[in-house]
Amino acid sequence: MTKQDRLNAASDLKRIAYWLAVGDRTKARLMNQIWKKDYRKFTSIKNPEKALNNKVKRLSLAEELLFTSLKLQYQ
Repeated sequence: MTKQDRLNAASDLKRIAYWLAVGDRTKARLMNQIWKKDYRKFTSIKNPEKALNNKVKRLSLAEELLFTSLKLQYQ
């Protein structure tokens, strides 16, 4: 994975984390399209759309994605 690929992945993960944090259900389809780019390997949750229904899961996934994006960004 090149540096540009890591930065792009970090940007996508931050975008998904924001959508999860605010609970934006209108972005669920786009979230799944981005998620299918093998970003599942970075987190423990396999389907972010299911996390939209539970506030605790949604916020914990958003936090996990932010930490993962920071790790990718500064690797």
